[in-house]
Amino acid sequence: MKTSAIIILLCACTIVFAQPGPGPGPGRGAGQGQGPGPRNVDDQIKSLKKDLSLSDEQVEKVKTILEEQRKEMDALRDQERDEREAMFEKFRDIHEKSDKRIMELLTEEEKEKYAKIVQDRSTRRDGRQGRPGRGDRPRW
Repeated sequence: MKTSAIIILLCACTIVFAQPGPGPGPGRGAGQGQGPGPRNVDDQIKSLKKDLSLSDEQVEKVKTILEEQRKEMDALRDQERDEREAMFEKFRDIHEKSDKRIMELLTEEEKEKYAKIVQDRSTRRDGRQGRPGRGDRPRW
């Protein structure tokens, strides 16, 4: 249960955009992307702090990384919708970059737990999108 919640937290943006749109036209339909789990950085931090037993210093650094991730993804979200595949690839690259930076902050025990979280996130995402995984990712 904890692992699922963290996967959802770390993939919030990906989850929202992986859902089918409401049809032609701009915007999203009511309720689209609504699912379990926190959607904002502060909720993600609370969950990661609890699940990984992060120090205050780690919390601040992870929060900065997740805020940067959110800004990058928001910028991509504003691009044209016909560029969805390229956008998803960039989202995955941003996640990988953030994951690598987070891993650098963690203890060995935390790294093992976080690697599992990332692997589960990747498995769920790939299964949801109906395509094979991306090899040995995550890479760090």
